[in-house]
Amino acid sequence: MTAIDLSETAIAGGRRKARERGVAVRWIVGNAAALLDSDERFGAVLDCGLLDCCPIDLRPTYLAALQHVWRPGGRVFLLELDARSAELV
Repeated sequence: MTAIDLSETAIAGGRRKARERGVAVRWIVGNAAALLDSDERFGAVLDCGLLDCCPIDLRPTYLAALQHVWRPGGRVFLLELDARSAELV
């Protein structure tokens, strides 16, 4: 499992929770849009609210990054709080 977030605080909280639960995670403090440069592919991609928080003009780039890293036949899960975000996908 790989997790990426711009917030070092969020990563620290995730590390703590993963350690408590015995889950192995590779943690990356960084910009999810940088996934466009990644050679990695994932069978499942989970977004927990990032699309909602992403500035509207950057959303196409972010969505392209998600599409870039998910494997053919894989799944993308979007947990969004703003119904308008669903219109973009």
